[in-house]
Amino acid sequence: MNIYQNDLRGGETSCVDYLVKMNTGNAAEKNGKTQGHSEKKSAWDEDEPIYENGNLFLDGEIKEIEKERGYPMEELYEGDLLEIVEEQKGIMADSAEWNGNWECIEYRYRVA
Repeated sequence: MNIYQNDLRGGETSCVDYLVKMNTGNAAEKNGKTQGHSEKKSAWDEDEPIYENGNLFLDGEIKEIEKERGYPMEELYEGDLLEIVEEQKGIMADSAEWNGNWECIEYRYRVA
């Protein structure tokens, strides 16, 4: 008698089916999930803010902004860049950084 024959339950047709079922069940338990149960979302997951990134290309306005602010774009503080994004795009960004390669302000803002 095969040692697995006594343990074959639930419609397994072979030892291979049994082992696959056992390994799948064990993997699910290790991941904190059980077969047949859906993963519950916590209230914390729903409160996570959603952020998006954007680029503000200033094209011909760079010289004017530098003259107005008194510094080249590379030397402006993040607060200055945030003000420029708000003035140009109407977006209250959370962070902003000058990208000299693309000559744009890269910013991040909260969507929801």
